[in-house]
Amino acid sequence: MTSFVNGVKSLFSGPDTSAQEKLQQQQIQQSKEAQSIALSRQQQQQQVTAAEQDQQAGLLSRTPRGRRLLQAATGDAGVSGSATTLGGGTN
Repeated sequence: MTSFVNGVKSLFSGPDTSAQEKLQQQQIQQSKEAQSIALSRQQQQQQVTAAEQDQQAGLLSRTPRGRRLLQAATGDAGVSGSATTLGGGTN
């Protein structure tokens, strides 16, 4: 008798799709989470790449250490033309 009653109920209310809806909602939630994770990974990778490029650009534009020390000791003009040896004397 209960199966007959359930059959008549399904005629008026339609089939029970709550389990399918829950499954679909779970799949939608999982896909949203996966998409969010993929997006954050992509953003992280872009940040790492940008940081590496900035570091490389900084290394390339930086003058060698010896030259920086020489400029710091002598000023921006560099060594004057009259000094022919490191000791300041002439040959």
